[in-house]
Formats: sequence, C-alpha cells, structure tokens
Amino acid sequence: MLTGFPGATLTSILVAGFLRDAMELPLIGCITSPHFPPRCLIEKGQPMHPIRIFGDSNLVIVVCEFKLPTPELIAGVTQAAYLFAERHELAMVLTVEGLPMEKLSEGKANVLAFVSTSDKFRSKMSELKHEPLEDSVIVGVAGAMLAEATTRDIDVACLVAPTSAEFPDARSAVACVKAIDHALEEITIDTKPLQKKAEALSLTVEKLLKQEKSESKSVSSMYL
Repeated sequence: MLTGFPGATLTSILVAGFLRDAMELPLIGCITSPHFPPRCLIEKGQPMHPIRIFGDSNLVIVVCEFKLPTPELIAGVTQAAYLFAERHELAMVLTVEGLPMEKLSEGKANVLAFVSTSDKFRSKMSELKHEPLEDSVIVGVAGAMLAEATTRDIDVACLVAPTSAEFPDARSAVACVKAIDHALEEITIDTKPLQKKAEALSLTVEKLLKQEKSESKSVSSMYL
C-alpha cells in the first residue's frame, strides 16, 4: 500500500497520482471522520471524499487532498490505513516524502534516501545506489506511518526524495516512481510520461525564472 499525503512538498501527491492514473486503479474505498475539515473533491464531474483508496490485487494507493491539521487526525488516519492493510493482508506500507533543498544538482535529484523494515526492499534500493537513512527524524504522516509499524506485523518503507525548495519540481517524483517500479516485481510502470511532464515543468520554471530576472534588471536600470 502506497500512501500519498501532502507534506513538506507535493512529491508524495505527484507519485500517488501518477501511479493511480498509469495503472488505472479503481476507487475501492475512502477514509472519513467528523473531525476532518468540511470539504468535497470534485473529480471528473463527480463528488468524492478528500481521502480516497484506489487499488487492485497488485497495488493499493491512499490519496489525500489536504494537509491533516492536527496530530490527532494524523494518528487516526494512520491507524485506519494500517487496519485496511491488515484486513486485506497487504505485504507492505510504503510512504514517500520530499526533502526541500536550496541547491539541488541534477545528480543529487536522482539519489533517494530510504528506510525499511524489509531486507528485500533495502536490497532493491541499494541496487539503484540509493542511500539508507541511519540517523534521522521523519515527521508528519510519513513519520507516523513508520512509527506505527513498530507495533504491527507488517513491513514498512519510506522513500525520501530531495526536491527544489524554490519551485515546483517533479524530478523527485520521477526518481520515486522508478524506485517503486524496481522494488515491486508484481507491477510494471512506464515512467516516460511522468519524465516528460517533469522535463516540461522544469523548462517552464526555468523560462519563468529567466523572465523574472530580466524584468528585475529592466526595473533596476530605470533608477540608475
């Protein structure tokens, strides 16, 4: 089961959304609570709960459209996700988190950090030259998912992807999807569409930044 909740970045949402669409996963459930902020998601003309569960026999994805506002809600949703995973005898809970960085080189964007209770998952990530987390703190829903696993009989893993702190960056999502594709032998994911989106987004952001710098210089020269 992959969980996609907004965190420090939108990496987890991008990963979950892409995998859901790429694998054409049907809606199979939702997580609700009277303590959630009142809201409704409209998707393809249909009203939906903001926390939905999509899946088939190979992969289940929990997607959330809002940032859980309190520790109590994070704990409740975490427990609900684990109850679902245990009820359906899922093999692993996988979380994704983005790590905002001021300066991010092309090489570093493709290197993930990871932590997992599964020897097989750790081996798969090492094959891709990703780096294991040894001493760190992970907060939010991803941290709660990891901590909850210590009291349950189910493997857990977390991918931490470096991403730009300055502008929307889909490269981290591409790296995560490639890692998930490598780790899960039951599924095959074509990452080319997401790669193209990431490249297009990068070019758009670069163009906007150049335009902003040019306009800034023009305004400054007026007062010289």
